[in-house]
Amino acid sequence: MKNMLFEGLSLTVENVERSLTFYRDKLQLEVVHAALPAFALVRAGGGTIGLLSIDVARKDGAASTNAAQRRGVHIEVQHR
Repeated sequence: MKNMLFEGLSLTVENVERSLTFYRDKLQLEVVHAALPAFALVRAGGGTIGLLSIDVARKDGAASTNAAQRRGVHIEVQHR
């Protein structure tokens, strides 16, 4: 689609607080919303990264992933 704009993505994580510490403190991304321990949202450039607790995701039918599957997810950001 010509007029499509990518807004963001959500990741299912084991521990939202620990993940938020990484994205906020290490990558210095802005925290847009924090509803701990279930969810947090950080701004990465023009888009967002949602951090959703696996416990919450399981309620919607999500299955747990193993370490090998998690290593298959890559997020690329450029620090300017």
